[in-house]
Amino acid sequence: MALAGSLMGCSFSLKKDSDGSSKKTETTVAEETGKTDETAGMDTGSDTETSEEASSAAGSDGKAAALPEEKEVGFGTGEMPEAYSDNMVVDSKMSGKVQTKDGEVVYHLPYIDYESTACENVYTQIEKLGNDYMAKAGTEYTDCIAIGYEWSVYQDLLSVVVRVDFDANEYTDFYVYTIDLRKDVLLSKDDVLAYLDIDENSYEKNVQDAMDSCFTNTYKDMEGTDSFLKETYNWTIALSNVRDAVPYVDEDGELCVVGKIYSVAGPSYYPRQLSVDNLEDECEYSGRAYESFYYNPTSEDDSSDDYILPYSDSEYLTEDDLDGLTPDEIRLACNELYARHGRKFKDADYQAYFNSKSWYHGTVEPDDFDDTAVFNQYELANRDFIIEYEKEKGYK
Repeated sequence: MALAGSLMGCSFSLKKDSDGSSKKTETTVAEETGKTDETAGMDTGSDTETSEEASSAAGSDGKAAALPEEKEVGFGTGEMPEAYSDNMVVDSKMSGKVQTKDGEVVYHLPYIDYESTACENVYTQIEKLGNDYMAKAGTEYTDCIAIGYEWSVYQDLLSVVVRVDFDANEYTDFYVYTIDLRKDVLLSKDDVLAYLDIDENSYEKNVQDAMDSCFTNTYKDMEGTDSFLKETYNWTIALSNVRDAVPYVDEDGELCVVGKIYSVAGPSYYPRQLSVDNLEDECEYSGRAYESFYYNPTSEDDSSDDYILPYSDSEYLTEDDLDGLTPDEIRLACNELYARHGRKFKDADYQAYFNSKSWYHGTVEPDDFDDTAVFNQYELANRDFIIEYEKEKGYK
């Protein structure tokens, strides 16, 4: 039975929520052995109060740099703010193209060309973000495959959203900054709602509805009534997750948020830009800059041929998938699950084999690798399925 319509009312959260309402147990299996151990899983996002709001300048860590005391300018102060313009947000000097082995990476980092202490502090944060993620010229491989941004001015609010694309799992993170240009201060979520005169309860209901709609549309074609799907849905619409969403105003004058939509495969969740409500006025000034990663055709076309089971991270395996493989190929297929995530291997033959693959980039020592933390549900199930298959066939 297909999942259709709203899932509001089903009862099921993802990792990284810190309120700890429920736990889940996964089975860990060592790479070269069939040994298992029970490992406590992730905290869920239940409807509990969240920690004190830090700022709207939130990325994956939800933190923002401290800003100086609020500075009053404009009406009643004898000072008038600088005029806003079409060119008040432009590419910074850090922006540019980088050639890597896999392709061409284009980084667009915003510079706010407006005299403001808050704007200067935001740019300092953006500079750090660029230094953390941008690849150097000639890099063999980069995890960050694009950086772009969008911005808008709504009345005296400047919203800047920086997006950072990652190659792994086609994941995109967002960093949101909303500045009151007249008061020269970076705003928190509560500040944004107060400025726009939006009732918090109505806002939370609208955000929850937007998350519900996004989740339902994403998984509407998934067959069955899988309990993990319901649990994932509940994590998405949990009040704690709603309150973690970061609001901003987009170029169309709509109140939007960056919020977490929890996932049944791949990362625990994917940040998404969601439209929440129409505002009364329009944005007079806005802009955007973004270019997706350009893969070198040779590296893109050859990568899938380098896998024994190229779909083992996105589909459940069956006996038909393994019946045509030799025992050595089946063992390699199991270790392929680990190699996808950059695990190194103690066995020299395994290490040499994966070093020869164009997609492999070994960065994690075997003792530091936690499969339950990085494997998605398909990879966990397929790891166990392969090990059980090997036992049944007498290969182990």
